[in-house]
Amino acid sequence: MNQKSKTKAQLTKVVVEQRQKVVELATDQKKYRGGLADLVEREELFYCLVEKSPFPVIIFSPKGKTEYINPKFTQLLGYTLEDIPSRDVWRKQAYPNTRYRSQVIEELTALEASGKRGIEGSERRITCADGSIKEGMLYSLYLTDCKYCIIIADITDLKKGQKELEISQQRFRTVYKSSPIPAFLWQRNGDDFTLVDFSSSADEFAQASVTNWLGVRLKSFFSHMPYVVDDIKRCFSEQKIVKNEYPYSLRATGEMRHVVSFYIFILPDLVLVYFVDVTEYKKIEKCLKENEAKLELEAKRLEEANTALKVLLDYRGEEKRKIQENVVTAVTQLVLPFVQKLENTLLDDKQRVLIEAIKSNLAEITSPFAVKLSQFHAGFSPTELAVANLVRLGKSIKEAADVLSITQDTIRFHRKNIRVKLGLKRKKINLYSYLQQL
Repeated sequence: MNQKSKTKAQLTKVVVEQRQKVVELATDQKKYRGGLADLVEREELFYCLVEKSPFPVIIFSPKGKTEYINPKFTQLLGYTLEDIPSRDVWRKQAYPNTRYRSQVIEELTALEASGKRGIEGSERRITCADGSIKEGMLYSLYLTDCKYCIIIADITDLKKGQKELEISQQRFRTVYKSSPIPAFLWQRNGDDFTLVDFSSSADEFAQASVTNWLGVRLKSFFSHMPYVVDDIKRCFSEQKIVKNEYPYSLRATGEMRHVVSFYIFILPDLVLVYFVDVTEYKKIEKCLKENEAKLELEAKRLEEANTALKVLLDYRGEEKRKIQENVVTAVTQLVLPFVQKLENTLLDDKQRVLIEAIKSNLAEITSPFAVKLSQFHAGFSPTELAVANLVRLGKSIKEAADVLSITQDTIRFHRKNIRVKLGLKRKKINLYSYLQQL
């Protein structure tokens, strides 16, 4: 091949190579334009998501200039893009306390120095534009173009709830720790429970130092009382209060006590156990039952005695009736005939009054009046009884004085005493009429 032909071939090769390079360059430019379009599309999607994000978002440039703040950021914290043009201004606004701001910057510097580029969360106390304080969880994110993004989760209500929960837990702990009723706190541990705390009165109940029992397992500790284990498990599984009553053996001394137990489930994995010692009450209850049995027996005996006494009284009443009948019979058959014969003899007036009194009194003895009048006999003297009988017969003071051979003043004195003993003093009631009614 001559020189001319060789030169032409080389030139053709060069032209082909250059043409290939042009084609490749055109292809690369097409890919670049496609990639650039894809990148723009993704960036637009990112900002669209950030714009509608429920979390406050702020983005800084690599030099610390504020490039973007989403609406939620302004809504929650009150700052606009004009309020915080840079990261330094943001830190001064959000953390006005110099010492606290220095602490935050120190933590961020250490994070940057570590080279971590992933999301890192840190709790921060943020001052809002109106001066109020928000508790936030700040997540730092480095974007691919070295931009710095902060996403904020508002945990103010959560922190408030946590604080209230801590206060509530502290109150609960104070109440149960100072409770005069022995209390033990068991925590779920696998398929068993562990003793983690107790009240100040637990030592006295257990008659031992309960501190030495912290960490013991429920199953082994109450192996001799499986019903306690069953009650705690049931309380935990059903998440409700369980109450029971049974004999309880003190682990330290072996002494048997009688207790009423309460098991209370506490979220998330605790069971609070109260033991109320009712041993003394049980003893009192036993004594009361024994006394009731004795009283029932005594009542039965009294009932039997009352029955016997009633029979005896009935018997005595019958005997009394028979005696009265015998007295009536004796007076009627053995006394009255002789009185009647004596009455038919020659008697003076005084003797006849005495005979009438004898007959009247014998009649009263054999009549219901004697029974009524006998109710007052215990308080009357014999002379007062004699005067009362003469008054009831209608005898005057003179006649009564002659029959009894005493003065009229003495009769008046006895009549006055009779009225007092019959409850007629200062009453306008005739003594004769009253005695007639008896």
